[in-house]
Amino acid sequence: MPKGDVITVRQILDHTSGLYDYAHEPHLSTNRRRGTARFRSYQPRELLDVAFGHPSNFEPGTDWRYSNTNYVVAGLLIEQSPVGPMARRSPDASSNPWACGTPACPATGRDCPVRTPAATSRSTDAWSTPPS
Repeated sequence: MPKGDVITVRQILDHTSGLYDYAHEPHLSTNRRRGTARFRSYQPRELLDVAFGHPSNFEPGTDWRYSNTNYVVAGLLIEQSPVGPMARRSPDASSNPWACGTPACPATGRDCPVRTPAATSRSTDAWSTPPS
């Protein structure tokens, strides 16, 4: 990773890493002009190879710019953590140290519904309530 010896996890997460955004490449854009090609899946390394083939936008920590590349890097960092690949983990709290069970409303401590984006949902509603 360019400047990987100086970029921090915080800079990855708050978009101050300066990493080039691979989605600026026309063949990787999610733009509708790409037709069904916009739904093609990519391996993280494919996306990073594109991003790392470009110079950084700025020195890490000196500016802010949204970059999809940061999310790919963050995902790979998580996979290398003691938690490991989330896709291979059971969704229950006993086997997933990052799971918190049913979320609680901070003010009351009672369980409260959580609405999350459902990117793969075929419904017209962009939000869904997770099953209990």
